Amino acid sequence: MTNADPEHRMPQSSLDQPEIAATPEAGWFERFLPRSRSKSVFIFTITCYTFTISAIAGRLIRLFGASPTPNINYRTSTVLDTVVGPLVFAPVVESFIVIGLIELVRRLRFNVAIQIAVSVSINCFLHSLSEPFWGLSVAPGLLIGAAAYIYWRRVSFWIGAQTIILLHFFYNAIVFTGVLADRLHR
Repeated sequence: MTNADPEHRMPQSSLDQPEIAATPEAGWFERFLPRSRSKSVFIFTITCYTFTISAIAGRLIRLFGASPTPNINYRTSTVLDTVVGPLVFAPVVESFIVIGLIELVRRLRFNVAIQIAVSVSINCFLHSLSEPFWGLSVAPGLLIGAAAYIYWRRVSFWIGAQTIILLHFFYNAIVFTGVLADRLHR
């Protein structure tokens, strides 16, 4: 008897199969996602996507003569402005605003695209109140975060919430290292 015999094949573990196959039938979002079932790999990969797309958006905004980042006065900024706000407050509060808007629009029975568009548009508008182009700069992160929440919400609301909060935290932590480096070397 050989291993080629169908009766004696080793059963494949469900862990050997990716959760979402990158088939031609899969939608663009499924092909965009990491193939691993690991939430850690998912968050790491999506954070990389967010940072890359946000960096490109920021560079395009600067190319057209606008500043995508608010001016930070290092002499008057506090630990609250530079550490607590971006690393604690923003990931939790802003993520729950996105989640709340998505859930509101979902309860009104709109499709996923409308859920994402409404939550991202309102959050971009709120970010643009302090600096006109800031909303455009944060749009890629909000889009990816909203989509990640909707993807993981199928498993659990809390897993979806944790995903968007951690994605936001890790993205802000990457940006924070740049701010910290500027502050230390001025």
